[in-house]
Amino acid sequence: MAVTAAPAAHQLKAVRRFLSRGWAAAGLQLLLVVALFLLYRTGRLLAGDEVSRALRNGSELWNLERTLHLPSEETLQRLVLDQQALVRGANWYYVGAHFPVTVAFLVLLYVRARHHYGRMRNTMALATALGLAIHIVYPLAPPRLVDRIGMVDTGSVFGPSPYRGAVQAAANQFAAMPSLHVGWAVIVGFGMWWAAPRSIRWLGWFHALLTTLVVVVTANHYWIDVLVGTVLVLVALRVTRPRRRRAGATLPAPPLASDATAGRPVIDLTAAAGTAEPRATEPCTAEHCTVG
Repeated sequence: MAVTAAPAAHQLKAVRRFLSRGWAAAGLQLLLVVALFLLYRTGRLLAGDEVSRALRNGSELWNLERTLHLPSEETLQRLVLDQQALVRGANWYYVGAHFPVTVAFLVLLYVRARHHYGRMRNTMALATALGLAIHIVYPLAPPRLVDRIGMVDTGSVFGPSPYRGAVQAAANQFAAMPSLHVGWAVIVGFGMWWAAPRSIRWLGWFHALLTTLVVVVTANHYWIDVLVGTVLVLVALRVTRPRRRRAGATLPAPPLASDATAGRPVIDLTAAAGTAEPRATEPCTAEHCTVG
């Protein structure tokens, strides 16, 4: 029995060391982020694949942007179409940077600034939920699918494309509003600025800016998609901000009656302001007890 009990005890100690180092908790948080990403991908499918309505919304949104005199997405794309390496790099960034950068950011927060981690995770979850609700009520075709806009689907022409093969059959491409690519990147920007070392905190906002340019140049989003995605993050940050404690909330509680009846000294908390120290009265008796 002693021979078999020793390895079991050794394994139990190893498990305890693993748990005490926090790796189990970190793994759980990583699973939560993966689940959030899968929910985001799956939730997009809940938005009805209403092609005609989504295309009409895309055309109307394009007209609205021109009325507001926003810069033309088509003009911006035309400036880089001749640079195939640049366009292909934008496609790669759109396909491959979104999730890995977000995970790396959350790991950095968890390891170096855990007091910020919970808020950023909750902000991401709330902004994603709000975005999915908009996907459902407002299907929107991206610029690359609206013929009258004339933008090139750079993923299909230059590669790589996130919508090919089995992915194309399973993905909802009419959920452009809002841009959660940009929303998550803005969360990275805020979190890095608040919690990262000074030498690298600018990388978060660089990622947010680069993501904004990429989603527009690749014809996956309109400027208004970017704006709405950013506003959702600001709303979520407002909701998840830490509550300030009210003044006096940490003052010690007055003595309990049980302390008095037990014969322990009672601290006088009603002394006038300016007194050097609170005074202790004589122990209370069962027949008579005076506080102050």
